[in-house]
Amino acid sequence: NSSLKDEDVLVLPLDLLDRKSHEEKSKIVIEYFGHIDILINNGGRSQRSLCLETHVEVYQALMELNFLGTVSLTKQVLPHMTQKGRGSIVTVSSVVGLAGAPLATGYSASKHALQGFFNSLRTELTDFPNILISMVCPGPVQSEIVNNAFTEELNKVTHFICSCMSQPVWRDSYFCFQ
Repeated sequence: NSSLKDEDVLVLPLDLLDRKSHEEKSKIVIEYFGHIDILINNGGRSQRSLCLETHVEVYQALMELNFLGTVSLTKQVLPHMTQKGRGSIVTVSSVVGLAGAPLATGYSASKHALQGFFNSLRTELTDFPNILISMVCPGPVQSEIVNNAFTEELNKVTHFICSCMSQPVWRDSYFCFQ
């Protein structure tokens, strides 16, 4: 039993790659609710390919989406939070943002970049002790992100299946166990 009403919810599709739209989308949210208390950055795309076989364009696409898209949206929301003097920015990264993993050199690099950016941002906000910067680094999980993972070529589509037998099968930057 919830006290939420329909007008308490706003569904607003957002494309992390369309950075020009981030300002407009942020303004829509502020106009609708009057403020933004929390930003949860939880968008991105994975990778499944060996470094030796991966085109540089794949790395560029991963950084554009996973890193720069997140930074862009954060930069639109942060001034509002500093003006209010409070807020929370939660960014979902990955354990591969802390330690690399095979078949995920670009994905890991984009998550390392997020770690560096938000750790540095936290130090810049010492004058705003009520703005919380948090990183969430999930470990082993099962998800469908692997179905849209980049491979060695930018437009190549490969479907990955996790069969989860007695041996771990590489999936979605994590290990998939039975």
